[in-house]
Amino acid sequence: MRKFLSWAMISFGLGLILFFPLREKVYDYQQQQLLESATSHPEEAPTPSPGNTPGKAPVTPVSKGGPSQAEEPDLMEELESSAETIEMPDALAGLVEESEPDQPKVVDGTMIIDAIDLELPIIRGASAENMLVSIASFKNTISPGDEGNYAVIGHRNITYGRNFNRLDEVALGDAIKVKKDGTTYVYTVKEIFRVLPEDVGVLFGTSGKRQITLITCDPMGDPTHRLIVRGVL
Repeated sequence: MRKFLSWAMISFGLGLILFFPLREKVYDYQQQQLLESATSHPEEAPTPSPGNTPGKAPVTPVSKGGPSQAEEPDLMEELESSAETIEMPDALAGLVEESEPDQPKVVDGTMIIDAIDLELPIIRGASAENMLVSIASFKNTISPGDEGNYAVIGHRNITYGRNFNRLDEVALGDAIKVKKDGTTYVYTVKEIFRVLPEDVGVLFGTSGKRQITLITCDPMGDPTHRLIVRGVL
């Protein structure tokens, strides 16, 4: 009996050791499938515009198609009323949105940050399930390229390079590219700062600007704050 209990405890321990790496492999596979689906068709070349900066990829703003800034209070209500905190660090739990388990994942675009070798599909809807797979935009955020604040959230995973693991390495002046529907929007990082978990004001943009805000927890492992990286188009 004692030998059986010993083997059972060893098996249980091995199961715990293997569970998390294997589960991460499953999420990585799902992430890669979403990325391939988002990049399977050739990207259309963006049209240069007077506002493009020399030496940077040209940007073609699109017509407004996402929710307007007038809808931002609705986003706040969704965040405050959501109780879903599956595997969510406290620093991010207050931002998690309700999941839609019966709905297929919708890719909102592809994010590329060359400075940290990041290329990820952006899933629409910042639910706990979506954030286990990749980074996610909020349901009621604007579309990339629109006036306002395009907000994207992701985990600061322990695994090197996974999701927003290396976001703290981004520097002022770095480019955040978002590819959507054949257009590449190039945001330049203008602000990097940290806020307390109760500060949700970072979700709202500055009037007249086209911004992107990346959100993750900080420090890694035992987060007490949110790391915020904000760029301007």
